[in-house]
Amino acid sequence: MIYDPKTYFLSQQHKVIKWWNPEQSPTSAIYKDGLLSAINILCKKLSKEDLVLDAACGKGRVTIELSKTFRVIACDISKEMITFINSLTLPKVTTVLADVDNLPFSENTFDAIVCFEAFVHFLDIDKTLHEFYRVLKPNGMFIFNIDNSYGAIRILKESINFFACIFDDEYRKERVARKEIYRTLSPLYIKKKIIASNFIYIKKYYTGLILPFSLKHTVILPEKLYSIFSPLDKMLLKIPFICSLGTYAFFVCKKPL
Repeated sequence: MIYDPKTYFLSQQHKVIKWWNPEQSPTSAIYKDGLLSAINILCKKLSKEDLVLDAACGKGRVTIELSKTFRVIACDISKEMITFINSLTLPKVTTVLADVDNLPFSENTFDAIVCFEAFVHFLDIDKTLHEFYRVLKPNGMFIFNIDNSYGAIRILKESINFFACIFDDEYRKERVARKEIYRTLSPLYIKKKIIASNFIYIKKYYTGLILPFSLKHTVILPEKLYSIFSPLDKMLLKIPFICSLGTYAFFVCKKPL
């Protein structure tokens, strides 16, 4: 199996834009919680005139929220995604077709960079972090997230999927294909990468300890039922160690002066 998501997203972008829609996902509320926490952090550090890069912006879910406060440049490798964002007519947003490993911007361009739901697809994390470091201004903020390899729901799903794949060949092939473009990551591994890239690590926070999920196309915890558990989820995420079992880990960093 060759892990090569970049080729997939370039060659299959007309398909990706149809299925990539976090706003319609059962976990959309959890995505939103993580994003709004990041925006609150940025609002404490930046002014309304500051420029933020939304890297690997997809269909602009993050771009829209950022543009309510800041000037935004949204970039993505997919022309289909960029065309979609342009159709939204967002006055404070400029779109750029670009690969995160080769950004067409000068050094020290951005006051902040955000990158959400994308690190799972990056082939060379060191190279990507180097590019973000290059285009970020000194003392600029950098916030991104990963899918946590050690999330409680993730471990449960992977354990059950392992056995499901033994007895269902089609499902096994589907899982193998998925792993060609998607990988979970360890928060400890990512923290080491952040420090090695010369960013200053500030903190991390988690979302989605309890979240809606399906197994083998069967809904286990529906979105409507999750709404009942949502207050418990937020409470548990405030407890040390337990929070590290969240499905998504967000990292807050900055470039040194």
